[in-house]
Amino acid sequence: VQHGTSTTAVIAVPNTGYHFADWTGSLSSTKNPLIIKNVTEAMSVTANFAINTYTVTFNAGANGSLTSQSGQSGQTIILSVDHGSSTNPVTAVPNTGYHLLNWTGSVTSENNPLVIYNVTSDMVVTANFELNVYAVTFATNGIPGTYLGGDTEQEIPHGGNCSTVTAFTSTYYHFTQWLDNGIHYSTANPLTIKGVIKNMSLIAVYEINTYSVKFTAGANGKIKGNTDQTVEHGKDSTAVTAVPDKGYLFSKWTWEDGSEYSKEPTIIINSVTSDYLLFANFAIRPINWFTVEFNAAPNGSLEGTISQTLKAGSNCLPVTAVPDDGYYFINWTDDSNKEYSTDNPLLVKNLTKDLVLTANFAVIPAGTLRVKFQADKNGTLQGNLDQVVLNGTQTTPVLAMPNYG
Repeated sequence: VQHGTSTTAVIAVPNTGYHFADWTGSLSSTKNPLIIKNVTEAMSVTANFAINTYTVTFNAGANGSLTSQSGQSGQTIILSVDHGSSTNPVTAVPNTGYHLLNWTGSVTSENNPLVIYNVTSDMVVTANFELNVYAVTFATNGIPGTYLGGDTEQEIPHGGNCSTVTAFTSTYYHFTQWLDNGIHYSTANPLTIKGVIKNMSLIAVYEINTYSVKFTAGANGKIKGNTDQTVEHGKDSTAVTAVPDKGYLFSKWTWEDGSEYSKEPTIIINSVTSDYLLFANFAIRPINWFTVEFNAAPNGSLEGTISQTLKAGSNCLPVTAVPDDGYYFINWTDDSNKEYSTDNPLLVKNLTKDLVLTANFAVIPAGTLRVKFQADKNGTLQGNLDQVVLNGTQTTPVLAMPNYG
């Protein structure tokens, strides 16, 4: 450039994402293009560039707010971001009962928190919130014949109320409670759920009907067995036996009104469908009548009538000693602990006095064999029909008695 003349125009061209800031050096200027006039000496000037910075505005729609790692919170968060950089995460916080639906505006997204990457312009995004809707379902616990009345699959907005659902029972069952995801919720029936704030899965629980079965002993006797039973519908009670005191005999079982139920001292009430209250009645035993009471020692039980009152010279009904698993029958002993018999079943014949007989059991020893005797329909057996003997030894005698003919 000749002394006193001007330069031609020079344009500072920024790279993408940058903008011209100023000239520095032999002169300072913000003009662009730059023309230096009246040059009188050698000069050196530099064009300076700065990165673009953009404003990214986050807005919260109705029913929510925003928070950011930058420390800002509220309905609007404004961030300054260099060209090509990313925003700090911004989190949409829904009000109670709402959830984030999406972000719309300069970007569309369902991410939360939201990070906008590679920002290259000013941006505005809005968080949109939506009211929660919950699934509320109703079902039974699968008891045949039970069912529900009402809408069993409902979609309820936050805080709303369900329509009423009724649990209907089947024969012999009754409704007990509603469970929500396995946890007790209510015993109300019909049920109306109000103010729903979560998904719910309601199960109507039914249980089989149960009945009270009670046995009471009158004067001059007692009852062996469970005298106060709770029995499920259609099931049997456990056995009870009326046992007279000395000098008395069992006469009958009666209802509350005195009407007869049974003359058998040992009873099991089969297929219970209602409450029962039965009374055992006893009477003075006539002269020359005797009572035989059968008991089981530990590790076994008895089958048969365990208390029998009979006229002198009569034969008792057979009673069988049944050992528990791993045990065997040893013998019957009387009330003085003397051996009375090794027969099993035991048939007491020609009764001449009162007897109290106990079946005794022992653990099956190692190295022994168990021998059982059975009769077909055309005869009976007498003796110990369930014996345990050492290997290579003999059993006690068992007598086979054919029927007539």
